Amino acid sequence: ILLLKGQALLKTNQIADAISCTRSAELLEPENTDVLGFLAQCYGLQSRHEEVLEYLQKLAELMPEDKRVQKLIPLTMNKVGRKEEALKHLFKLDYESTENNDDYNEILSHIADTALSLGKLDIAERYTEKVLERQNGKDAEALLRAGHIKLLQGDWKSSLDNYEQFVNLYCKQHNEDISSALSQWNKNREMLIEKGIKESDLLLVRDIIIADSDNSTQTESNTSTSTKKEGWTGEVEGEGTSFTKNTKTEKSKPNDYYEPFDVDSDADWIYEYGGNTSTSSMSSESVADG
Repeated sequence: ILLLKGQALLKTNQIADAISCTRSAELLEPENTDVLGFLAQCYGLQSRHEEVLEYLQKLAELMPEDKRVQKLIPLTMNKVGRKEEALKHLFKLDYESTENNDDYNEILSHIADTALSLGKLDIAERYTEKVLERQNGKDAEALLRAGHIKLLQGDWKSSLDNYEQFVNLYCKQHNEDISSALSQWNKNREMLIEKGIKESDLLLVRDIIIADSDNSTQTESNTSTSTKKEGWTGEVEGEGTSFTKNTKTEKSKPNDYYEPFDVDSDADWIYEYGGNTSTSSMSSESVADG
């Protein structure tokens, strides 16, 4: 009854009350996996990732064979900055998985993302190549990551080739123009600068990407219009570059592209663990609104 009350409170966006009510249910049934999973979801909606991790670990003890929980643990570790632990856990998932698993490509991608965020370029490159090989080169996210890796390795030619392939594939798959692809590329700006890429170099790379797209798929006027819709604009000032964000058409999103889940809100990623509770009938949009 307390769990049902908590679910009803969540539906009306009363997250704190839902947690309080369901914590009472936990005291009565500390091994009820529906209760624990629901609490993980609620804490995720509040971006309280330490608590999310605590409840996921409780679930893992009770359901050691549940692959969803095992996958969510390292991804949540990433959220709280425990990236080295997350990488070890992901390696374990890779070892225990088979290449026929539906989520195997996702595990490989998470390993590559985590390794890249840690600056382990060799590991990131190896696992990105695995994804591209399994996907016959048709994975836009992997192509984008490959471009970052090559840029950080100082291989500009290969980096630009990967970026061009990413833009072409992303635009084709999403039926979007270059501005949408640049929006995805721009998410990585802070990560690349943190790892030593100059802002002036990023501006140059961006200009080359636009020029290549202009030469291959768009007229000059279309490119000029689309690239002003959203993304980063900059002016070279002395030796550096000043960037400003155009947010008129872009929803606010996390700055770090290498978040565990590529979604707009924490509500979506923790919602992936729905357990068997009645909240599974709720749309991610309604949860995210909380």
